[in-house]
Amino acid sequence: MTTVNPTLVKFPLVPETAKGPVQWREISVGIQGPAEPTEACVFENNGTVFVSFKATLTGTYTVTCKHAGEILLHNPVSITVDQKQEGAPPPQEVQLPVQAKSTTRTIRFKVPSSGLSSEGLKIFIEDGPEKVPARMSIDNDGPDQLVVCIDFSLPGGYRIGIKKPSGEYIPNSPFNINVPESAFKQ
Repeated sequence: MTTVNPTLVKFPLVPETAKGPVQWREISVGIQGPAEPTEACVFENNGTVFVSFKATLTGTYTVTCKHAGEILLHNPVSITVDQKQEGAPPPQEVQLPVQAKSTTRTIRFKVPSSGLSSEGLKIFIEDGPEKVPARMSIDNDGPDQLVVCIDFSLPGGYRIGIKKPSGEYIPNSPFNINVPESAFKQ
């Protein structure tokens, strides 16, 4: 693996599961690779849905897109990031839409895990100005806490529910959070 200048990886995506078409704004993206990618997002441009991220190490990245826990058709996708070859044409400059880069803010908060693993837990917004954020994730942060990350595009008060695979709420859920307007100021 070699360090490279941040390399933008972008490819089209069919927003569909075995059950049929899905809303692209409800798609979550998981990326495994030699380094943690940055600026991962799903966006739409002229009617085509894309996944993009920036990689800083060469190697193979596996991208898995899901909707409500179900893997989309034609997923996972393997992408290989290589070094530029001598004499190769210059890379084509690709810009993410301004909206995808600048109008979402990742809000990260921790909640008690009550001994639960994050595996199979589902996050959803029960109430708030935005019902379907671009990305939501939940992971264990040690044995006693869960860390929740949600990309919001609108400020305001939100009620966030976390449920077990059985459909029951985890203890103390739902949670109330406030996303201040100041989080969106450049």
